[in-house]
Amino acid sequence: MTKLWVDPPEGWKYGFPAIYDSETDGQMSEWIVNKGYPVQTIKEYGEQWYIRCWSAEEPEKYPDQVINAQKHSEVIKNAPIGASREQLMAEVSVLTEMVRVLSDRVKELEGKQ
Repeated sequence: MTKLWVDPPEGWKYGFPAIYDSETDGQMSEWIVNKGYPVQTIKEYGEQWYIRCWSAEEPEKYPDQVINAQKHSEVIKNAPIGASREQLMAEVSVLTEMVRVLSDRVKELEGKQ
């Protein structure tokens, strides 16, 4: 019997990580979708979609692959930019500019008082 913790990308939004039992849960990809993970998200990731798995023998422990914040930042910085990430980066740029303009306007108004 094989039991694994399974954690797809953005899995926290859909109740992951969760324990998958190969004897009772059927095919893993179908099980993931049946647990509420959106097929559309899998399609958006395309070939970049992956599943992080580790033994459920010790459910309290995280896998060795868990990385610290600094390493995580390096991985994100060097990750290939997909359409959704590119869109988010563009939105962040727009919002940053809006905050700058509003901050300047507040300073201007405070100076007139």
